[in-house]
Amino acid sequence: MLPAVLILAAALSPTPPATPAFPGTWVYHEPWQEKPPGVGSGSHAAAVVLRFCPSGAFLLVKGVLYRSEASISFGSDDGLEIWAGRWQASGGRLTMTYRLRSYEIPFTGAEEATRNDVHAQAIPEPDRLVFAVPGTRGLRRFEPAAALPGALAERFLECKPESNREPAPSPPRR
Repeated sequence: MLPAVLILAAALSPTPPATPAFPGTWVYHEPWQEKPPGVGSGSHAAAVVLRFCPSGAFLLVKGVLYRSEASISFGSDDGLEIWAGRWQASGGRLTMTYRLRSYEIPFTGAEEATRNDVHAQAIPEPDRLVFAVPGTRGLRRFEPAAALPGALAERFLECKPESNREPAPSPPRR
């Protein structure tokens, strides 16, 4: 009788929320703004997307997301910034080292940001990720990209093969 009671108690006890799995894509955005009447349909929002690639590559993309019927994508001419580097899981946190790789509109400190690494941490919480975005104050709470009201396009978020790998060894000379 006792084993049955323990099994029943275990089945009825609340399950703690799962810690998010990595790699993955995470999004923070301001409220969606609808286009004015007569300009077209859809909406837009200032946003930051974090991409943790299986290879250990990391992307942080800042800009404006545009939402149409079922798709969401970054605009290429609204202050787009692409930061890239590496990530790893470490003691319940994610650590990242990255730098600015591309920017559309010059800003104070942009040239320096292309030369200097940023060292940061993200804290996984149930169903979200807490992270301090460069150039902003305070922490932002990111949600999984799957929570967006449409599919997020891969444009600017591709997990590319690592370019800094050691070259393949040359075949031996005969």
